[in-house]
Amino acid sequence: MSEKSSGPSEPSASFRPTVETVLVAIGVVATLLPLGVTGGAFLNVSGEARTSRPYLWLHVEVDLRDLLLRDAGWTLTTASLVLLPLWYWFWRRSAMQWARGIGVAWAATAALAVCANAFWSFDADTVRVDLPTGLLWLHVMAGACFAVAFFIAPAPSRPSGE
Repeated sequence: MSEKSSGPSEPSASFRPTVETVLVAIGVVATLLPLGVTGGAFLNVSGEARTSRPYLWLHVEVDLRDLLLRDAGWTLTTASLVLLPLWYWFWRRSAMQWARGIGVAWAATAALAVCANAFWSFDADTVRVDLPTGLLWLHVMAGACFAVAFFIAPAPSRPSGE
């Protein structure tokens, strides 16, 4: 009698994390973590105010919560990052043909929108902005993680009953 038994040493495939699910989890943490941090750590911008001579040096520190309440661009970008894991889940469940391409494009656009919001939040004629620093780069990383997860994930199997 040679029966094969799958012993407890091998976990079932449904509980095994894959690279793409780990990337989505990292993206979720990177998206939500800045909401809990205060003290102006999300966006730090330094530059010259060109409204007077000599130019005044300015330094602005902003929390993500403040940006979400005051700036529609940041609100839409952050909402986009929050919705991306739901789109990933929908794609994996529905096996919609074009969802992967939409997810990659959406995630890449969200990451670029974070950069655009950071660099163009100030009027270029009155303020010269240096490279922004802070936790905003977590949002860029979140968009990149989501894009890579959509790109490398294997195509989902069709739902049963089709």
